[in-house]
Amino acid sequence: MELASQQVLSQNELAARLGLENSTVSRLVKKMCDRDWITPIRSSADRRIVELSLTSVGQQAATKLAIARQQKFEKILSNIPQEQQTAVLDSLNIFVEAMRRSD
Repeated sequence: MELASQQVLSQNELAARLGLENSTVSRLVKKMCDRDWITPIRSSADRRIVELSLTSVGQQAATKLAIARQQKFEKILSNIPQEQQTAVLDSLNIFVEAMRRSD
Protein backbone atom coordinates (compact mmCIF):
# COMPACT_ATOMS: atom_id res chain seq x y z
CA MET A 1 0.00 0.00 0.00
CA GLU A 2 2.95 2.33 0.61
CA LEU A 3 4.13 1.77 -2.94
CA ALA A 4 0.62 2.32 -4.27
CA SER A 5 0.51 5.76 -2.65
CA GLN A 6 3.80 6.84 -4.27
CA GLN A 7 5.15 6.63 -7.79
CA VAL A 8 8.59 5.47 -6.65
CA LEU A 9 10.13 4.72 -3.27
CA SER A 10 13.66 3.68 -2.48
CA GLN A 11 14.05 0.44 -0.60
CA ASN A 12 15.41 2.43 2.36
CA GLU A 13 12.41 4.79 2.30
CA LEU A 14 10.06 1.83 2.25
CA ALA A 15 11.84 0.26 5.23
CA ALA A 16 11.60 3.53 7.17
CA ARG A 17 7.89 3.98 6.39
CA LEU A 18 7.11 0.41 7.44
CA GLY A 19 9.35 0.55 10.51
CA LEU A 20 11.20 -2.57 9.35
CA GLU A 21 14.84 -3.52 9.03
CA ASN A 22 16.39 -3.27 5.58
CA SER A 23 17.04 -7.02 5.54
CA THR A 24 13.36 -7.73 6.15
CA VAL A 25 12.34 -5.34 3.37
CA SER A 26 14.89 -6.96 1.04
CA ARG A 27 13.19 -10.32 1.55
CA LEU A 28 9.76 -8.76 0.99
CA VAL A 29 11.00 -7.05 -2.18
CA LYS A 30 12.31 -10.34 -3.52
CA LYS A 31 8.94 -12.03 -2.91
CA MET A 32 7.10 -9.14 -4.55
CA CYS A 33 9.46 -9.27 -7.55
CA ASP A 34 8.85 -13.03 -7.85
CA ARG A 35 5.09 -12.27 -8.04
CA ASP A 36 5.72 -9.52 -10.61
CA TRP A 37 4.22 -6.92 -8.26
CA ILE A 38 7.18 -4.51 -8.24
CA THR A 39 10.07 -3.46 -10.40
CA PRO A 40 13.37 -2.65 -8.67
CA ILE A 41 15.57 -0.20 -10.57
CA ARG A 42 18.99 1.13 -9.62
CA SER A 43 18.89 4.90 -9.23
CA SER A 44 20.62 6.75 -12.05
CA ALA A 45 21.75 9.38 -9.53
CA ASP A 46 23.22 6.88 -7.05
CA ARG A 47 23.73 3.28 -8.13
CA ARG A 48 23.64 2.12 -4.48
CA ILE A 49 19.97 3.07 -4.21
CA VAL A 50 17.27 0.68 -5.37
CA GLU A 51 14.06 2.41 -6.42
CA LEU A 52 10.82 0.43 -6.30
CA SER A 53 7.64 0.92 -8.26
CA LEU A 54 4.53 -1.17 -8.75
CA THR A 55 3.98 -3.07 -11.97
CA SER A 56 0.50 -3.15 -13.47
CA VAL A 57 0.01 -6.53 -11.76
CA GLY A 58 1.14 -4.98 -8.48
CA GLN A 59 -1.21 -2.03 -8.93
CA GLN A 60 -4.11 -4.44 -9.50
CA ALA A 61 -3.16 -6.37 -6.34
CA ALA A 62 -2.96 -3.12 -4.35
CA THR A 63 -6.37 -2.04 -5.63
CA LYS A 64 -7.92 -5.38 -4.67
CA LEU A 65 -6.30 -5.15 -1.23
CA ALA A 66 -7.58 -1.60 -0.70
CA ILE A 67 -11.12 -2.67 -1.62
CA ALA A 68 -10.97 -5.73 0.65
CA ARG A 69 -9.60 -3.63 3.51
CA GLN A 70 -12.35 -1.02 3.05
CA GLN A 71 -15.03 -3.71 3.05
CA LYS A 72 -13.57 -5.29 6.19
CA PHE A 73 -13.52 -1.95 8.04
CA GLU A 74 -17.10 -1.21 6.94
CA LYS A 75 -18.20 -4.61 8.25
CA ILE A 76 -16.47 -4.02 11.58
CA LEU A 77 -17.94 -0.52 11.87
CA SER A 78 -21.41 -1.83 11.12
CA ASN A 79 -21.17 -3.95 14.28
CA ILE A 80 -20.68 -0.84 16.42
CA PRO A 81 -23.87 0.93 17.48
CA GLN A 82 -24.56 3.93 15.23
CA GLU A 83 -24.47 6.41 18.12
CA GLN A 84 -20.95 5.23 19.11
CA GLN A 85 -19.35 5.06 15.66
CA THR A 86 -18.18 8.67 15.63
CA ALA A 87 -16.55 8.33 19.05
CA VAL A 88 -14.79 5.13 18.01
CA LEU A 89 -13.48 6.68 14.78
CA ASP A 90 -12.33 9.81 16.64
CA SER A 91 -10.50 7.65 19.17
CA LEU A 92 -8.82 5.65 16.41
CA ASN A 93 -7.67 8.86 14.71
CA ILE A 94 -6.18 10.08 18.00
CA PHE A 95 -4.46 6.72 18.46
CA VAL A 96 -2.98 6.74 14.92
CA GLU A 97 -1.71 10.29 15.36
CA ALA A 98 -0.10 9.34 18.68
CA MET A 99 1.62 6.40 16.95
CA ARG A 100 2.98 8.71 14.23
CA ARG A 101 4.35 11.14 16.77
CA SER A 102 6.09 8.37 18.73
CA ASP A 103 8.33 7.41 15.77
